[in-house]
Amino acid sequence: MYLLLHCLFLLGISLYSGIGIKFFPKQHEQKVIIGILFLYSLLIALRPLDTKDTLAYVNLYNQIDGLVLPAFGLFSKVKGIEYGFIVLMKIMSFFCIPYQLFLFILAFSTNLLIYSFFTYFIKVYYPSLFEKSNILIIILLFYICSYGLMYSGVAIRAGLSVGVMLLGIRILEQKHIKSAILLMLIAFSFHKMCIVIVIAYMIWKYIPVLEKRIYFIITLLLGLLLVSGATDFLLRISLSSINGILTFLGIHGYSAYFNSIDSAIGIIDLYWLFYTLVLCCFLSNEKADKKVFQIILSGLLVISFFHGIRAINRIYDYFYIFSIVPICKMIYAENRNIRLISCFLIFCNAVLMIRLCFF
Repeated sequence: MYLLLHCLFLLGISLYSGIGIKFFPKQHEQKVIIGILFLYSLLIALRPLDTKDTLAYVNLYNQIDGLVLPAFGLFSKVKGIEYGFIVLMKIMSFFCIPYQLFLFILAFSTNLLIYSFFTYFIKVYYPSLFEKSNILIIILLFYICSYGLMYSGVAIRAGLSVGVMLLGIRILEQKHIKSAILLMLIAFSFHKMCIVIVIAYMIWKYIPVLEKRIYFIITLLLGLLLVSGATDFLLRISLSSINGILTFLGIHGYSAYFNSIDSAIGIIDLYWLFYTLVLCCFLSNEKADKKVFQIILSGLLVISFFHGIRAINRIYDYFYIFSIVPICKMIYAENRNIRLISCFLIFCNAVLMIRLCFF
């Protein structure tokens, strides 16, 4: 029943993005968006306890008052969870917030932070796209279909850390250095993998753009490496070095990801290769488009070399989330076939996310 409700909600947003704007004045769009975020976060918060990872978080939250915290450390974990997130749980528990409200606050905060960043990003770097009708709803639709469920309903620490990190980057863009660093440290204390967002930002800021045909060649080469299995050998000989570096830095709890390597190439891996190739085919010569594609291409690089590591999707998701931008742009293409392709990719992403979260 819950899965059906989730699918109906996605269908409702899709219908609204197509025809709803005709019935609601433009000046009420922001209110409608906040309403959608509220309802979706409520749906996420009221999910069944047997939804992936939910029961573990609920049990920990209900027992958090009796948990004695060790001395603070930026790399510290308590019961396998980053120190900052444990502190956040303790604060909410101190105010007697029930676990359903706790889940709602996390979901709403994550969804709002990530959605707000991409509206800001498109407004600043794609002003002509931002002026398109219904663009805010399209951004929201693609975010919810592709990442909303996973990162506000399952991987909630990762989602919140990404949202806070993106807020930090947004503030950094506005030259508020101290506030940005503080937010980034808070995000890191929630989930360490959010550092990948900083890498994506560095790629955006400092990697020079290339010709479109070069991106196409790189995409094909990475695809060839993926399907040929040539990177498996390099991965296996580098694992001991990676574990050694993590141990030297005092970072523990990640060795399990490197102990079980599955060299098989899954359908999901091939899907992201196809996804990247499609985006590359419709890549324009605009500098901003190329910079965004370089971030997405970094995601394919991770897949090609590290697809055998368990849970590696948490890393490449942080690169592929930036595909919100080119997909939104494709939806407004004059060519009808391009618009249909963009809708097809959104649909595939939604199906993929539902599969990962429910099955």
